[in-house]
Amino acid sequence: MKSEEYLLSCCGRAKEEGDYGAYLRAKSELADFYREAFRFEEALTAAEDVLMLLEELNLEESESFALALIRAAAICREAGREEEALRDFTRALRIFETVPKPDEGHLASLEREIGFLLQRQGEPEKAAACFTRALSLLEKRPDAKGERAEVKTDLALLALQGKEPQRAQALLEEAIAEFSEAHRQEDVRYSAALAGLGEALFSQGRLEKALEAYGRALAEIESRFGKNESYALLCGNCAAICRQLGETKRADSYERAAALREKD
Repeated sequence: MKSEEYLLSCCGRAKEEGDYGAYLRAKSELADFYREAFRFEEALTAAEDVLMLLEELNLEESESFALALIRAAAICREAGREEEALRDFTRALRIFETVPKPDEGHLASLEREIGFLLQRQGEPEKAAACFTRALSLLEKRPDAKGERAEVKTDLALLALQGKEPQRAQALLEEAIAEFSEAHRQEDVRYSAALAGLGEALFSQGRLEKALEAYGRALAEIESRFGKNESYALLCGNCAAICRQLGETKRADSYERAAALREKD
């Protein structure tokens, strides 16, 4: 990785020589450097310097400006400045929508970023609309099975929050199949989809099927991430289901597994 001192010297030299391209590249790298170091105020200052120069060059409707907006938005999001992040992601999306033959994957990624922020702000319907648009864009790409599975999981989890377990189940079954077809079982969202399916089935009173889905989620989590907090939480869910089914010994076993993780 290039050092802060080196990048600052590149910025200074490019500015003296009037080399706008070199300055923009160095300043963008500097913003990324500060972001990776969790120095968000400095990262945002560098990102805003890039945006200001692009505006001075009358490039505020260009793809370069949209990419710079995405960098600034990501920094704002990580710094907890979600309103600013939402503003910049939205503006970047509008620019990319005007580009001839825009990349569907890029547009879908921005729709998801906006959707996640709206979800965090308590706007589930607007978030779902973003995820739905993202899914429509990804449907145009036959090589995007894994990405479609992610978005279907996003939509399903929103459906669960909205007390729509049957819709959630349908989306999650599709997502799980597509994760498998794309060989993306190692993705954390694959185990999240399995856990979500368990919740959807439980909400419909299908206890044995819910237990089966939770069991698959537990196996994936343990094999890929170890017995973490998610593992303990799902063990608790399984214990509760087993007690409803009258399987006391099995419930006790799940509770012990959950308790062991809590002690750790």
